[in-house]
Amino acid sequence: MADKLKLSNDSSDKLNFLSNRLNIKRNLVCRLAISVSVSQRKKVDTTINSDTDGYEFNKSTIFGPDEIYFKAVVCYVQQKAADSDFFNIIIRNHIENGLDIMYNDYQKVNSPVGYLTSFVV
Repeated sequence: MADKLKLSNDSSDKLNFLSNRLNIKRNLVCRLAISVSVSQRKKVDTTINSDTDGYEFNKSTIFGPDEIYFKAVVCYVQQKAADSDFFNIIIRNHIENGLDIMYNDYQKVNSPVGYLTSFVV
């Protein structure tokens, strides 16, 4: 399994925006993005976008000590066992999907407190 992934420029811009507005580190925003994406219970594409000019992350930076939990949930949603492309394609696509959702949702609220409160209501 690859230990690094590279986001697209568009997703990196959204990640910067959300990280700055919410005052949350980028790797934590990526974890939220994975959670938001899998909460939709929809599989993501299993091919990689050709745009890989954005941020690069190591597996340990994204997952921290919780790799097995993220893997289990994503494998459940994808209905597919983790393989050699799992991290750099499947997780990347869940991050990018989640960032799209989060960015669009934030635009509707335009308030860090209002946005974060929406996660718990």
